[in-house]
Amino acid sequence: MPNPFVFAIILTGLTALIAILMTPTGPLEVVGMWYGGFWNLLSFAMQMTVILLFGYVLASSPPVERGIDRTARIPRCATQAIVMIKAPAVIFRALSWGLGLIVGGISARKISKNCLERGIKVHYPLVVLVGLGYTAVMMLFTTVIFGAGVTILPLIL
Repeated sequence: MPNPFVFAIILTGLTALIAILMTPTGPLEVVGMWYGGFWNLLSFAMQMTVILLFGYVLASSPPVERGIDRTARIPRCATQAIVMIKAPAVIFRALSWGLGLIVGGISARKISKNCLERGIKVHYPLVVLVGLGYTAVMMLFTTVIFGAGVTILPLIL
């Protein structure tokens, strides 16, 4: 399999070619826009990286680790395990989406490991989906609800 960087170069060239052919911009303008846009995306990517890094640092702290370990011992069946993965992810999501995402992943791993040790059968891909995917769905849901609320509220009042 080729290096992902090769795909990035090919897709960049293809996008530049389409931009030159489909818009009234010239090759130098396309290169200038790519260069300017790249640095704007880089600052956004660094912001997201810092949010996730701080989320991981907080999720790995001893008090949160102890809480997740206590939560991992609660489930007695697969359904309870799924619910106990969702609960910390939702609670910590209220503080920060990055923290909620990381806590969901860590709790999914610890709860599934604890279930395996106690002989409780859980479907690991489902557990990971709930731990990570649920937070992503909640991010989308709250963005849509609160975004629409902020947009519609002045119209209602």
